Amino acid sequence: SIEQFRTVVFDFDGVFTNNKVYFNAEGEEFVQCDRRDGMGLLILKNYLEKKSIDLKIMILSKEKNEVVKARANKLGIECLHGVDDKYASMKTYFENQSIDIETGFKTLAYLGNDLNDLEVMMHAGLSVAPHDAHPLILKNAHCVSERDGGDEFIRDFIEKWIELPSIEQNLLL
Repeated sequence: SIEQFRTVVFDFDGVFTNNKVYFNAEGEEFVQCDRRDGMGLLILKNYLEKKSIDLKIMILSKEKNEVVKARANKLGIECLHGVDDKYASMKTYFENQSIDIETGFKTLAYLGNDLNDLEVMMHAGLSVAPHDAHPLILKNAHCVSERDGGDEFIRDFIEKWIELPSIEQNLLL
């Protein structure tokens, strides 16, 4: 159940997005995110507040593009981006929060889709992958969603994680 977790971490590309990147003539990058995932995060935040559950929500991304940080800011969640070694970054995060590393990983829910997420996912208490993740991620994830990354994957995970019947969604908004 959600109460056993202290941290939920989302990769960005392939989780919040469909893993595609768009460029304009000036070389600026754009990605597509699903607003339903944003609503899912709002539902999660409201649920946590209503149940008095202390859960840290953050994005951890290899991508250096400012679009990652901009999306995190809009959603009101912490963002670490430009991270080459996600496992080392999570160990440092737990140390900085004065959380025992083993306990930190045991109480971590991690959503990722590609090989740079694998090490964290293999140590996390709960690892979740979108349907279109890399085959090694699919093989090693605790749960695989029926949804693809960027296509309501986060919303689907959140609603199942908090065991939210669709009829009750409006009560949390």
